[in-house]
Amino acid sequence: MLLALALAGCGGDQGESDPLDPELIRELSMARGSASANTHGGAWLLTFEVDTCDCPSVELDAEPLDLCALASFAGQGFVVGLVESGGVLAIPSDPNASFGVLTGAIEADGAFDVAARHDASTLVGPLELLARMDGVATKDHMDGWAGQRLIGEVAGTTLDCRWVGSFGGTRL
Repeated sequence: MLLALALAGCGGDQGESDPLDPELIRELSMARGSASANTHGGAWLLTFEVDTCDCPSVELDAEPLDLCALASFAGQGFVVGLVESGGVLAIPSDPNASFGVLTGAIEADGAFDVAARHDASTLVGPLELLARMDGVATKDHMDGWAGQRLIGEVAGTTLDCRWVGSFGGTRL
């Protein structure tokens, strides 16, 4: 759960153009692009930088938990195995895919848009984690925009939180 919280950020209603709208995330996660090869599959080191986060602090087990500070841990990066097949790209949420796999379209030119919805509910509250990455990948490098949104409740605090930032990736 800490990774989900670490990658979650905050925000309110963004209107129809919200890039982290739950229905849009569902649609993107099921899309298929024009790529036909497995050019980008394999081990990659992914790093994330948080540009904005307006999450509150919550109290968990009598300890304050700053959700934005946790999001900054994402900058350390992690190694994941990407899978590409038939115009679909799959990127695990972490090395063990504990919070699901982002899936979606990858185009022949390497442009991709992947997303995931994950039920992150625990004993501390009902949570839904929405994640999205839009970028461009070459044979050995990728970068782009990333965002995650947490909707629900943590330890009695109602949240509609998000972080927005960027990511980079290097093939290992």
